[in-house]
Amino acid sequence: MTMKAIERTGIDYYCQVSDVELIQEIVRGLPNKPICINIGAGMGTSALAMLEARDDSVVVSIDIEDGAEERELVEATEGASSRYVFYQYESQEIGQQWDAVTVDFVFVDGGHKYQECYDDAVVWYKALKPNGIMAFHDYESPMLEAVKRAVDDVVKTLGLEFVVRKGTLIVFRKV
Repeated sequence: MTMKAIERTGIDYYCQVSDVELIQEIVRGLPNKPICINIGAGMGTSALAMLEARDDSVVVSIDIEDGAEERELVEATEGASSRYVFYQYESQEIGQQWDAVTVDFVFVDGGHKYQECYDDAVVWYKALKPNGIMAFHDYESPMLEAVKRAVDDVVKTLGLEFVVRKGTLIVFRKV
């Protein structure tokens, strides 16, 4: 368990301790030098959890906001900033242009409207390796009902395989 990521938890609609634990479990189970896409910077908890899970993970974080809290947190974490890239942009636009490498893990926690969540998943699915992991935060959150509808439709459309669910974090595998 990593302390900096855990210290960032506990605020409603941000990652909770169980979310950080599951994110880190997922990242530890990925192949060597995993590429992780973090959609939605927020306070930096999810990106930091991915970076702290193992010292060879690379995190590409995307947010329409400036990501100042996340970037500051990563810069203050020894060994993390060299494995971290931040884009202040629409995640769907980055995903449509993405052709660098296929990715191992996509964490969707950006826009919480139906179309935003749905489009993030569909666009980034194309960059996800076979057996890659896609996780959605805020699934069945009482104030964010559109996320559940979008995720349920994405699963039907793309044929994702259910892996695990803890709290409002639900995880699937690309088959």
